Amino acid sequence: MLFLLFYQISFAQLKTYKGKGVVDDIKRADSVIILSHLNSNGEYSQNGSLLDTRVVINDSINNFIIKEKQVLNLSQKKELIKIINTAKYKPPKGKPTEIKKAGCYIPHHSVLIYINGEIFHWEICFSCIGMSSNTHDHYSSIDDLFDNKKYTLLQEFFKNQGMKYELNK
Repeated sequence: MLFLLFYQISFAQLKTYKGKGVVDDIKRADSVIILSHLNSNGEYSQNGSLLDTRVVINDSINNFIIKEKQVLNLSQKKELIKIINTAKYKPPKGKPTEIKKAGCYIPHHSVLIYINGEIFHWEICFSCIGMSSNTHDHYSSIDDLFDNKKYTLLQEFFKNQGMKYELNK
């Protein structure tokens, strides 16, 4: 009985995990996966029925839209952290920071972070230099961590891990 109570308390704590940010989450993660997928904002049908195109549904990957999937090893996770921690470009004094973005936002790539049975993720559109997340409060501003230089590094990272879908256009 005591074991059951301890298990329930522990499980409740796991599902309310609040990390310190994306780098902390990658370090603590049980696994980190990068994906290429159909446009998660698009509409696709099968036998006349519209299909859900979210990358994650009820803490599970939506395999219908997945094109490529790569589980990162420790070295690859460190490389991803290095990209995130790369200093943003600082323009000369008196010059504005310029980040060139388009407005399409058609995400075809994602980073998934598994921590204690829960999935945290963000989606990336390399075409317009856009990023978003709808799974965790401290990922809501993930786009603010990246500038053009980091997007380029992140895109190269995806390519170096064997991702091809929607990266060579």
